[in-house]
Amino acid sequence: MEIVQLQTDMAHRRTKREAVWRYLTDHMGEWVDAHVFTHPSIGGSEGLRRLREIRASLPPYWRIEMRRKPGPNGERFHERQYRLARTDNPSAKDCG
Repeated sequence: MEIVQLQTDMAHRRTKREAVWRYLTDHMGEWVDAHVFTHPSIGGSEGLRRLREIRASLPPYWRIEMRRKPGPNGERFHERQYRLARTDNPSAKDCG
C-alpha cells in the first residue's frame, strides 16, 4: 500500500496525524466512529481536524467517506463514522 506524505509544521501534530492515518489504513474499508479519532492514543482532542487535514491531502484515487452512524432499526444517529476507501481498482486491466 502507498504511504501518503503528510506535511506538518510541528512534530507533535505530525505524530498525531500519522497515528490517525495509521488507524485509517489498519481499518481500511471499515466504518469507524468519530470519537475513536479523538482518543488520546490516536488523534487527541483535535483528532477530527487531523482527519480533515488528511482528507484534504489525499491523492485523487483515495477518499475518506463520512456517514451518520446507522442504528439497529435503520434510524440514523447524530454520530458520524468515517472510512478510508480507494476510488479505483489497481488490479483492473484496461480492456480498450
